[in-house]
Amino acid sequence: MVSVLFVGSRNTCRSIAAEAVFSYLVNQVNSPVAVGSAGIRARPGQPADAGLRKAAELRAYDLSGLYSKLLEEDHYKKFDYLLAVDHATLIYLRTRPHASITLRLLMHYAQFFSGDEVAYPKTEKVRSFSRIFDYVEDACLGLLHHIQCGRNPVRNRQACL
Repeated sequence: MVSVLFVGSRNTCRSIAAEAVFSYLVNQVNSPVAVGSAGIRARPGQPADAGLRKAAELRAYDLSGLYSKLLEEDHYKKFDYLLAVDHATLIYLRTRPHASITLRLLMHYAQFFSGDEVAYPKTEKVRSFSRIFDYVEDACLGLLHHIQCGRNPVRNRQACL
């Protein structure tokens, strides 16, 4: 089973949105992928940002069971992918010892948006938080395609057509 951890700074906005979106996608295609999120400066147990929750409701994502978690050294052993939402987080991830896991920016897998980082909301308006989902949905679809097709395209031929 492949496992993916989305990592942000506080794990109340962009990384938790990625966890919700990717969990939804893997459930839709019945793919055996473990999904989680964490933050490098998270205060465990914090709910998702209120603006993000409102934007999530508009797209029918349920964030009610998701709470911030602090990135732990154990995550480097448990997950195959640690995907950062921004450059600062990726730099932090690379300072820690890691073996054969994939450390990348989440937007590496984006197909339509060209930015390296998941846009951070500049205002408290729902539209600004909705933009996070635009970026995350694009990157998560590309990531799912990569996992299903890029890692073993022969075995997953039907999923790649």
